[in-house]
Amino acid sequence: MTAVQEVVTEAPAVEAVPKRAMTLGYGTSLVVLGLLIVAPMFVKNFVIFQLTMLLVYALAVLALNILTGGSGQFSLGQSAFYAVGAYTSAILMEHAGMNYALTLPIAGIICFGFGFLFGQPADISSTGPAACKGWW
Repeated sequence: MTAVQEVVTEAPAVEAVPKRAMTLGYGTSLVVLGLLIVAPMFVKNFVIFQLTMLLVYALAVLALNILTGGSGQFSLGQSAFYAVGAYTSAILMEHAGMNYALTLPIAGIICFGFGFLFGQPADISSTGPAACKGWW
């Protein structure tokens, strides 16, 4: 037996943590959700801003987790589309004087347009074996 085989065979297996041990449960999740819903009535505006930013980043991380965890793909392009939407909202609020709520649908449409323009060449050129690759 070679030295490499001895090292590989002697390494102990690491047991995975059960999924049940990593979850909070429905009751705890509902309590936390209830606290987040009630919190804006009792805290200052800065704390509301911090909670909003926390939820925005959590949504971005959740989307990235679905992409990388569910499908095993690694993509930084999703962050670029996220940045395009944020930049669009910031420009519309600062220079056009629009309300934040009105900038969200416009930012979504612009992100959709960017995603469509970047995805269309991959869809058109993928025929035959290249269709399985997912890139040009």
